[in-house]
Amino acid sequence: MVLQVLFWFVGIVVAALGLLVVWMLLKSNATEREDLKRSWLQAAEELGGQLTLHGLMKSSMRIEASVRDVQVIVDHYTTGGKARQHHTRIGARAPGPTIDLTLSREHALSGLTKALGAQDVEVGIPAIDEGFIIKTSDEDLCRALFQTNVGEVLQQAPGNYSFTLGGGLASGVCELIEENAGTMVSAVESTVALANSDTSLRDKWKELAESLGGTTTDASVGCLHSEGKSATISAEVGGANVVIDTLRAKLGKLRSRTRTFTRLRTQHSSAHSHPYAVFKEEAPEVLRGMFDAAAEGKTRNLEGTDYSLRSSTEEERLPLEQISAELSSIRPYVVADDGTDVAIVLEGVVLDATVLSTACSLIAELVKSARSEGYR
Repeated sequence: MVLQVLFWFVGIVVAALGLLVVWMLLKSNATEREDLKRSWLQAAEELGGQLTLHGLMKSSMRIEASVRDVQVIVDHYTTGGKARQHHTRIGARAPGPTIDLTLSREHALSGLTKALGAQDVEVGIPAIDEGFIIKTSDEDLCRALFQTNVGEVLQQAPGNYSFTLGGGLASGVCELIEENAGTMVSAVESTVALANSDTSLRDKWKELAESLGGTTTDASVGCLHSEGKSATISAEVGGANVVIDTLRAKLGKLRSRTRTFTRLRTQHSSAHSHPYAVFKEEAPEVLRGMFDAAAEGKTRNLEGTDYSLRSSTEEERLPLEQISAELSSIRPYVVADDGTDVAIVLEGVVLDATVLSTACSLIAELVKSARSEGYR
């Protein structure tokens, strides 16, 4: 009888302790949920948005806000079945950029994947190059985006977030439920900067036009491109009406990969001009294919340079002494004259006013030579 009572007593104590542990866990979880809600509410207020609660016990959270005219949604979700993994997700509409871009955080196997040939574009900003693995459909356009305020903002991005841009959307993802309001706001700012990257690039383009004393026309959307059209800068330099735009080319069979170059062109309509094309040694084949037709004849190296000349005449007809300084300064991929138009093609999307000004001076000198007595 005594043993039976003892067993009952021990059972009651164990059950009571079990109930106490469950109660403490529930209370702890409830406290954590309340703390989490307070953090998300604070983030919503700092973003000027609204927090909504839904789902079982109102445990799912969602923030909707307008940040610099970009509609942003922040929520969280779970993946992985039994080994559940929680994620925080930030989404924003990005209607303009015609570029795919992924910024993943460096990890233990990053070095191995790079050694095996995985793409990792460097944009020239140490904090970004060292903190992210960057994959993109257009390396030139990618680097140009990071020369705008996109680069400034992404340098401050929280270390536990990765970002993507493409398909009309910008997003940021963290592999846990964000608990810190300030970190969430910073991640939203980075996502919005990517969503607004098209506008940032256009603003930079307009600044360049003003610095050159010119005007700009705008392609409607798409990072200076829209349905094959390109935004342009028109400026008068040295008596030549120079048009600057971007030239986009697909890379062989990789239809999803492109390169973007900066092109300057003008007309001269000179009877003295003989068609020619000058190529830098490392000029991409896609450019050679575009401009080879500008001139017929043999191709020969230009002595003392890493350029080759294709021309129908054996006589040297380029004003090399006058333009050598500009050539060595801006290092164009292509300089060509088809008899009526002179064109210069520079590597990447050039957003440096000094480089463009030098290129404008070079093309004006070429037109001046063509209009006088031809190239000597």
